[in-house]
Amino acid sequence: MEANMQSEFTHFVMTRLGLGIYDEDRLNKMIDLFATVTLPSVKRQTSQKFVWLIVVDADCPAASKSKIADLVGGHDNYHCVSIDLTNIVNVRLACFDWLWDRCQAFILENHLINGPEEYVITSIIDADDAWNRETIATIDRLVVSNMPDAFAKQDRRGTWLRHSVGLTITFADGYVWYISARKIEPLKQELRSMSVFVCARFSSGISACSCRHT
Repeated sequence: MEANMQSEFTHFVMTRLGLGIYDEDRLNKMIDLFATVTLPSVKRQTSQKFVWLIVVDADCPAASKSKIADLVGGHDNYHCVSIDLTNIVNVRLACFDWLWDRCQAFILENHLINGPEEYVITSIIDADDAWNRETIATIDRLVVSNMPDAFAKQDRRGTWLRHSVGLTITFADGYVWYISARKIEPLKQELRSMSVFVCARFSSGISACSCRHT
């Protein structure tokens, strides 16, 4: 599909769960928090037009892996992605390109896009965070309405830059929830963590993992 003809964009949501944590008690607490906060947040999105990639450690205890698989089972668009932390590359300060590298491989291996020339949306939600339930629907609407302008500008860009035309969207306003203290405080954070959404060509390697902190 030609870029300037694309009207739908697959949204890939990534979550890191327990990477590098091998103490089962601590890991189970993290999984329980994920099940209590993050999982309901994603399941209750008004739009379920996304692919959720839950990245787990290849060396994670088998019982914990099974627990995670049971939690996200029954959803065709939810996938557990195994990663070998002893074999990661593309490691840079303030980014998680190594995470997107593994997710890209998983996406291609499982034919989750039609071709690498497609534009996709990427985002990250940590395993202790939650989104407003209109987040996915809002992002999809913003991308569909704004990408035609981006496509219109690509012919005026040089050969090397034309490949990286796209969008970055951020929501600045949120809340910090202190569960044990039963307290909520306002939070303003632009272009950080779960407030970053990127639409870029899959083969460009640009994603929400590329530079996720200000």
